[in-house]
Amino acid sequence: MRTLVFVSVLALAACTEEAPPEMQPNVPSLDVTDEGSVLPMDHPPVGGLGGGSGGGAGSTGGGTGSSGGGTGVTFPESAGTQRLSIRQLAQSMPVVLGGNTWMTSSTAQGFNARSATLGEPDYINEVEENLEPSALFMKFMGDAARDGCTRTANADAALAANARVLMRFVSLTDTVTTNRAGVDENLRYLKLRFHGVKVQPADTTSIAGLRTVFDSAVRGAAGTNTPTAAHVKEGWRAVCVALLTAPEYHLY
Repeated sequence: MRTLVFVSVLALAACTEEAPPEMQPNVPSLDVTDEGSVLPMDHPPVGGLGGGSGGGAGSTGGGTGSSGGGTGVTFPESAGTQRLSIRQLAQSMPVVLGGNTWMTSSTAQGFNARSATLGEPDYINEVEENLEPSALFMKFMGDAARDGCTRTANADAALAANARVLMRFVSLTDTVTTNRAGVDENLRYLKLRFHGVKVQPADTTSIAGLRTVFDSAVRGAAGTNTPTAAHVKEGWRAVCVALLTAPEYHLY
């Protein structure tokens, strides 16, 4: 009898205890504020977004967090550097090289033979060409320039002056020492042909780098000997390679 009374007391006590609180929903322990588009730490302001190095408000709506520290100055949004597509390169190179182009064999055009490696879409596995100027692309661009320019320089040696591509305004033996004015005129012509940049006759600064390339290549090929047509041809070939591998030709 006493056992029954004891059990009844325990049951009554259990019924009078407060029920455990309901489980709270899984919510963040910190407040979250949407600050919109923000930039990484130490990034300069871009397109009205505050830079990422300060702790104040952005220039025009960069938020109030740590990544919104602008200076009130806005900059135009920048785009990533891209290269010409393989089709554009395959079609433009024969134009600037007078019909010559990159060949990997006597019958295989280089841009066609290497198109898959260079990322041209086949519309089976790839449908969009990656136009980022990768290290692999730059390597093949160097190969294309050296081969195409060698073919063009060799062809020029057998052509009349007005039909030449690389040596239009100079003789086959002109150097910086013997005909500086003619070399400069030819460099201005090549700059216009390859890059579409017209250098004024009085402007010698814009072609100074190319003149150095030409002169150094001629001197390097000639050594201690008097430069011959073969040495001068090597100089113009070097200028051609420099123009084709320059960012002005294949990057935008």
